[in-house]
Amino acid sequence: MRLNKINTIEDANKFLKEVFMPKFNRQFNEVKRIAPPEANAYTVGDFEIEWKDGNPTHHVAPVTFYKIEVDTTQRLVRMEDIYRDFDLMMSLID
Repeated sequence: MRLNKINTIEDANKFLKEVFMPKFNRQFNEVKRIAPPEANAYTVGDFEIEWKDGNPTHHVAPVTFYKIEVDTTQRLVRMEDIYRDFDLMMSLID
């Protein structure tokens, strides 16, 4: 924030809306553009910085795509339910 001379909450909100979020969303659009049509999930590996003439030019990272199938007939157990039920917690550890 300091690099962008942001000193107030109003300036920070304006920066987020006008600069950061469009750039952030653009990165996700790039991933969506290269994704196979059947992929519905992905992970991004460790970023590396590409250099030219001693200056950073851009970031690169490996992207792995997945086709995830979700069984919606099963209900996920909420964390607070696990904390309150010792027997359930122990059964999940085994």
